[in-house]
This record gives sequence, structure tokens and C-alpha cells, in this order.
Amino acid sequence: MRQSFPASIRRLPALIAAAFLPVLFLSFAAAEAQDATGNECDDAIRALITEAGGAADYPGADVVRVFDRTDVDVEASGLSHTRHHTLTKILNDQGCLGQAALRFDYDPTSNFVDILSVRIFRASGKVEDVDVSSYSDAYQPAHMLYWGMRMKVVALPRLEVGDAVEVKTYMKGFLIAYLKGSDADGDERYIPPMRGHFYDMILFEETIPSKEKTYKVHTIRDRPLQFDIFNGDCSCSQTFDEEKYHYTWSKSDIPAVHPEPRAPDNWDYVTKVVMATVGCWEEKSRWFEEVNRNQFDSNEAIQAKTDEIVKDCANDDEKCTALLRWVANNIRYSGLTMGEGEGYTLHPGWMIFEERAGVCKDIAGMLVTMMRAAGIEAYAAMTMAGARVEYIPADQFNHCVVARKKPDGTYGMYDPTWCPLSMNDWSLAEAEQHYVIGSPEGETRMSIAYHPPEDCLIRVSSNAQLLEDGTLEGVMALEGRGWSDTYLRRILTGYNASREVARVLEGWLLRLSPRATLVSMQHGDYRDLDTPVTITMKYTIPEYAFVYGDRIELKPPAAQLLLNQLVRAASATRSETRTQPLFLYLAARHVAEETIRLPAGYKLDHAAKPRSMKEKAGDLATSVENKDGSLLLKCDMAVYRRCTPPDLYPGLYMVMQGLRSFTGETITLSR
Repeated sequence: MRQSFPASIRRLPALIAAAFLPVLFLSFAAAEAQDATGNECDDAIRALITEAGGAADYPGADVVRVFDRTDVDVEASGLSHTRHHTLTKILNDQGCLGQAALRFDYDPTSNFVDILSVRIFRASGKVEDVDVSSYSDAYQPAHMLYWGMRMKVVALPRLEVGDAVEVKTYMKGFLIAYLKGSDADGDERYIPPMRGHFYDMILFEETIPSKEKTYKVHTIRDRPLQFDIFNGDCSCSQTFDEEKYHYTWSKSDIPAVHPEPRAPDNWDYVTKVVMATVGCWEEKSRWFEEVNRNQFDSNEAIQAKTDEIVKDCANDDEKCTALLRWVANNIRYSGLTMGEGEGYTLHPGWMIFEERAGVCKDIAGMLVTMMRAAGIEAYAAMTMAGARVEYIPADQFNHCVVARKKPDGTYGMYDPTWCPLSMNDWSLAEAEQHYVIGSPEGETRMSIAYHPPEDCLIRVSSNAQLLEDGTLEGVMALEGRGWSDTYLRRILTGYNASREVARVLEGWLLRLSPRATLVSMQHGDYRDLDTPVTITMKYTIPEYAFVYGDRIELKPPAAQLLLNQLVRAASATRSETRTQPLFLYLAARHVAEETIRLPAGYKLDHAAKPRSMKEKAGDLATSVENKDGSLLLKCDMAVYRRCTPPDLYPGLYMVMQGLRSFTGETITLSR
């Protein structure tokens, strides 16, 4: 890496004599401030606590992290030994409550956590040792994933403002369940599945301010790390000796980061370091295929069901779609422990077929198994739902999908976990996601193509009659395309009976007016995945319009419904600027078209002027027309990106403000 040096450094020989004594003094002082292990002595820690400041220096913060230091030593097998040392200062009473108990998560099948010490540096100057042997060991709270994760909890004595809590821990292994079961011998269970390799991702900002964060890694000489820094900067260094490479990353005076509405995963905007000893994605791809190679064997029951599903299909495309829909709608998402390997190892297809349950990797594995039973070449693939996968071949995945290899060598992607009740083979809420296919040849990191807003269009069509007393009676029809169609289907299936769906739809109407009543509703067959589903609402709203003398005032109902219920960006675009990206998962177009028949003798007197806005992040077109005794209103708005960066957000904010203005501006009629 190229570096430039100031002129004073180039004149170094002339400055050595003047600089030597101060440097020598500082070296002696640093040596006296540390013990034999390199940790600060108590006096040095007290000085850091004082220098960290108080509540006035960190508005809105309950605590400040004085330092956060991690040291990782990696063996030739890939087994890592992590020593973590933190010091946290209490700034207010809420901070006392937040630090009253310390929690340390671990997974018995893949890592071991030892709480070495917890000390309280009292504001009075006293140092108090906490008995860490009396911790509570319990299961972590779980939802949908019941893999036996555990936590150690240490209760602290009463804390006071100005106290600081010092914690030292040791961890062996990884914070993720991998291949080895809990009955593996000795340290074998803690060795990562990609034996001999190490990878990690480190975030440098958190929800509390920090004075210093340092992360060190030591690897053997034949396993150097490749790494990069994303979303910001930090200092870094690399040194080596006869046995190991030594890497250090650090950052100082780090402000707290607080997610804004609909921000992406913090991995996409917080300063991070991604590191790996793996040489390339192809190497990781081959490993992923190898460890799962024997998980897709069929049996008589699976073969019979596969043959039944594809018997009327004309080609492989139709077979894959039919199998995807069966798996997506028949294998429920539930992460029960089914034996060894809850991490990268996919459970055997026969097991998932019997249980009819699993997590994303198991649901994907079921589809791979059935595709192969149908004579189609298919593989499991790793992806990251909701965040980027950087080019460094580290473990950056939280989701598993399916890749079908076509005769021309290209791949078609399928996601049975995200596609229940979907007309698409791949959820459009996963556009532009990175993925890595596990194949014998080895594949590099790839990305799903961009989908334009029109692919996820949602349309509200309204035909209504306005009476002279202000009552509005009409019918609204909702129809979607792509993910928007899936959204409407899930409204119909997410409730136990039609009356519950009616209650939801009536709730939508009540946002137009507290007097609204849903008279009746109809909808298409949500199980027919070859025809877009339509939901139709017949309604009446007494006194919807304000009547006085020969004038009537009202607002466009369909456009309001669109804004209030169907535009994902609505709640997250209240501020003019953002410091974090706006993450909506998909580009989408939203259209409201309405015809309102007017009382006899009334005509349009005043309405918002037509709008036409086109920004880099979205567009808007609105119009109001009086024709043949009716109001014709149209609103067409689009969001172009699944993730809008902060520099383009002001344009999207203007588009959303235009939509709010259109739906909120009063339309005046006169006799």
C-alpha cells in the first residue's frame, strides 16, 4: 500500500536527538502501566475511565464503552481461541439498569465460553470483584429456531453512576452451529467445518459510543488472511515472526449508531472488516458441495411424490416450478433439532420429507432432492437475505436456496423458503442478492439480476358514487404483480377465517374514515398460482365528504388507501435526509385509478394541479379530471431501488411528499 510522508519525517536524522528522550520516557511509562500479560494496571484503567468523560459528553447515551479489545489466536486446524476484554462506564441511572446483568451467548455443539473475571471500578476508587462462578446457565430465548443455544448470565451488585464494569472472557470455537455433534471428542467439536481455515466479520460501531475498539488475529504462516475494510475506515497493521502473521485493526472515538426506519442490515453501512484465509469463492463452493453431497438421496416415497407432481409437466421448466410450489407450500419453517449439523449441513431429504419441517437449508435441500429425483441437475446455494456479500470469501450468509443447472451451463435460481403462494420461482424481494452455488467445479460469487418497478406493481381500482349528503359508496379492487401479488395472497391466508380477513380489510377502510363499513368482499383463488389474485371490497362511508351550501369537499380515497397501506416507503420517508440507506427489499410501482360519480349538477371547482416528477430514486404522476359528471383521478408512483443510498434519498423524499400532497389536498366541488 502506497504511503506519503510529511517533510518532517524525510528530515528524520536531524530530529532523532530531539525526539529520542520523550519517546524513551513514554516507553517506560507504557511499560509501567501494563502488567506481565500486556493488560493495563488498575491505575491506568482508572485513568482511562476518567478520560472517558461523563453523561454531558455523550448526549442520549446510557453508557460509554471505554475500550473493547479482542485477541484471536488461530491454530493450524482452524480452531480459534478468543480473548475478549471490555470496560464499560455507567453514565446515568438507565445505564445502571442495563448493566445489572451480563449475558454471554454460546452453542454447546460448537463453542465454549469461560467468564474469566468481572470487576467493578467504583466511582469512589474501590475495585470490587464479582463472583463469576455463580452464573446462571440457561437456554436462550428462541423463536422458530430451537437448536439448544444457551447463555450464561452473571448478576452484578448494585451499580452507581460513574462506576465502570470490566469483563474478561475466553471463547473457544465459533458462534455458529456447524458439522460436529455434541458427542465429538475433546476440541474436535470446536474446529470449524472448513478445517484449517478462519474467517470473521467485525463491526466497529454499535448502539453505544466507544472510545476504542481493537481486534487482533494471529494465524500460522501458511494461512495468511486476506481482508478489506468497508463502509468507513479504521487503522490496520500486519506484522509477522517465524511462526505467525499478526493482524491488528483499531478505531477510536466511535460515536453510537442508531438504525433509522427501514435501514438495511447494519453490515451494509457500519464500518466493518471482512477477513478470511480461504483463497477464493470457488474453493468455498467446492467445500459446500462436498459436505452436502450425500444429503440428496431419494427413496421410494420421495420418488413417488415427485413423479406425481411432475406427471403433467411438458418440460424441465414446468417440472421445477411444480416441485418448487409443492415444497414451498408443504414444508413448514420450523428449526427443530434433528441430530448433528444444524449449520452448513443440510439434513437428508428423506428426513425432511418425513418431518415436513425444517429451516431454509432443509427446505432448499428438499427441493434439490426432488429435482434430482426428477432427473434435473440441482445444487444448494448460499445467500445473504437483506445484506451484501462482500468479495472476500468469508462466511457472510444467512440463507440457503437452490440452483438448477441448465443444459447451456447457466443456472436458474429457486427459493422455496420465500416463495409460498408465489407466482414466481424466485422472490422478487431478493433481487440483486449475492449468492454462491455449491458445485463440484466450484463457482464464484454471483448476483441476482435487477427487477424494474413494473415487475412488482400493485394497482387499486375504485368505482364509487358520491351522494349529495356526502356519503361515498363504491367498490375497490386490489391486484398485484410479482411480490405484490404474493403480498395479497398472504393477506388471504394469514388469518383463520374469512371474517378475520374482512376485519383486516375493514381496518384499511377505517383509516379513510372512522365511519367506513365493509359491506362485502370477494377474492380470487389464492391457490391458483397461474392467475393473479384479486381482492374486491364493497364499502360505504357516510359523511365522507364535507357538504356546506352548494359546495362539497373530499379527498381521493383510493390514493389514500395506496399511501396508507400499500407503499412500503411511506412510514420511512418522513425526514428530509438520511445518514443510512433506505432498504425496502424491492423496487415497486404503485397505481391508484378511481372514478367518482358526482351528484347531479356538481362539477369540479378546485383540485391539485397535475404532478409529474422523475428523480433518480423514483417517479410520480398524478391527475384529476372532471368528465361526463364524474371525477377521474389517477396516481402512479414508483420506487426504483430496493436500497436507496443517502445521496439519492432526498429525491425519493420529494416524490413521497408529492404523493402525500396529492392524497391530502382537498378536492372542491360546486353546484
